[in-house]
Amino acid sequence: MSSMGRYAVIFGVLILASSLPVFAQSGTIRGRIKERDGKMLEGVTVRAVNARHEQRKLETTSDAKGDFELKGLAAGDYVLSFGRQGFQTFTTRSLTVAEGETVKLSRVIE
Repeated sequence: MSSMGRYAVIFGVLILASSLPVFAQSGTIRGRIKERDGKMLEGVTVRAVNARHEQRKLETTSDAKGDFELKGLAAGDYVLSFGRQGFQTFTTRSLTVAEGETVKLSRVIE
C-alpha cells in the first residue's frame, strides 16, 4: 500500500430491506462507502463471492457518491470484500441474498 498511515475502517451492518416482485430471478446488494471524515469514497472495488460456489462472483466499483450496486446475484450466501489502494481491505461475514430481494447496508460504510 502506498500510504501506510492512511487506512479506512470499513464496516457495515447488513439487513434485508425492500423486496421486488416475486417473479424476479435474482437479488441485489446496495450500499454507500465513505471515509471517516465523511468524504464519499469513489473507486472502491466491491466483490461479492458466493460462499458455497466460489466461481459465482460479481464485482463493481463505487461511484463518485460512494454508492455501489451488485445486481443479478443468484439466491445464496455471499461474502463481500471492499478494497482500494491506500486502504485496508475489509471482508464481511456471510449474508443471504434471496430471489427478488435487495440487501442494503443499513449504515454508511466508513
